[in-house]
Amino acid sequence: MRIVAAGSIRIAVVLCTALAMAVALGAQEKKPAEKEEVTISGDHWKWRGGENQSIYTITGNVVVKHLDTTLTADRAEYDEKTRVVTAEGNLKMVDPETEISGAKATAYLNDRKSVIEGDVKLIAKPKPEENPKNPESPRSKLREPATVTCDRMEYLYRKKIATAEGNLKVTQKTRTLVGSKAVYDVNQELLTLTGGVRVTDEEGQTFTSPGTVKASLKEGAEWIEAENGSATLKVNVEEETGGGKTPEKGPGQ
Repeated sequence: MRIVAAGSIRIAVVLCTALAMAVALGAQEKKPAEKEEVTISGDHWKWRGGENQSIYTITGNVVVKHLDTTLTADRAEYDEKTRVVTAEGNLKMVDPETEISGAKATAYLNDRKSVIEGDVKLIAKPKPEENPKNPESPRSKLREPATVTCDRMEYLYRKKIATAEGNLKVTQKTRTLVGSKAVYDVNQELLTLTGGVRVTDEEGQTFTSPGTVKASLKEGAEWIEAENGSATLKVNVEEETGGGKTPEKGPGQ
């Protein structure tokens, strides 16, 4: 069980990292005096207004750049009244450590919430940790590349809670995790998986649970709990007869 649990924690840590990176979808809380440059380009710009609406739309080769993050799409729209931003069509967002794609992205500025939905794919490429204290610790495993796919990804960037759900799959090297829903609380460093969880490690060992699986990723205080868990292990079997030869019988034996 220790072997499978360790593999589960490694994959859980990777999932947490990927979900936390979804913060790039939403604007960060800034002090009023802080301003950062954002550049936007597109083939066609349009504004339509009236008593109850003020909507800006950009279509064709939309590119939005903020610091080292670039978002590209076929169409982007901002509703000034509802403070909702949408981007869709060949949607992709790239920064030095992350690449996210999906059918549609929506940022609800009043709710401090960002959502990507429809064939969501996140590729995490974190920079290697320099001189890690323990290369085998869950924290060190954070630095390994991983791919996350799901139907919908949400980030509440004021509460710092990330959710991925629907056909969830996380792949890291030869380790995989599949499930229905994952919720990561960044402040508590707590991951909760529900809806059927299956983890497979590089040796083909598996851990499954139809219930809730929780993992704490706090440095030095890692733990994992699961309901109705089931594990398949691979164990080395050594012969006890010193090389496997049967001793010859002597006279009278």
